[in-house]
Amino acid sequence: AALEEAETWRRRALAAEAMVKVERSERERMEQERDKAVEYAEVRFRELQVESSERNKAERQRDAHSDEAGVLAAARNRLEQEKAVIEAVLSRKEAEFRQRLEDL
Repeated sequence: AALEEAETWRRRALAAEAMVKVERSERERMEQERDKAVEYAEVRFRELQVESSERNKAERQRDAHSDEAGVLAAARNRLEQEKAVIEAVLSRKEAEFRQRLEDL
């Protein structure tokens, strides 16, 4: 009887030890999965930062080009206005010159 009881306790101890090993390996597996998930999240976060930075850079460049286009359009308009004024002055001067020639 004592031998059977000792054998029962030995089996229980072995079963408990096996359960501890299973729990330990399960915990290690879960920790590895967590570490992989954290690593993936960190990599994805860096990728998103790069994408965001590139998008912001492209938007700034687009805005700069838009600003440049606006400045160029304004400059073109000013030049067209100045050209019209110069042509009007030249036309008037030419008419005055012809009038003087006719008067001579």
